[in-house]
Amino acid sequence: MTASAPAALTAAAKVLDTEADRLRDVRRRLIRRADTVTWEGPAARRFQASIRRRERELDAVADDLHARAGWLRSAAQVAAPPRPAPASR
Repeated sequence: MTASAPAALTAAAKVLDTEADRLRDVRRRLIRRADTVTWEGPAARRFQASIRRRERELDAVADDLHARAGWLRSAAQVAAPPRPAPASR
């Protein structure tokens, strides 16, 4: 790998973390929207169930993105050139 590979991997990890955080924000907005439902009945229950499914899906994708970002950070550490040993006197 080239010397810039660790930097590229770290940058890619940051992008994934940012996207995962954005999905968490979408989930929070979705919950706020669902909390505004004032109607009742079968349609409201189906809507609430649909919202819960979407919440789980968003959580799963965000968790996956954070995990992949962690893998990229680990790869960046492995790809980094070794540090020179301290000079002995």
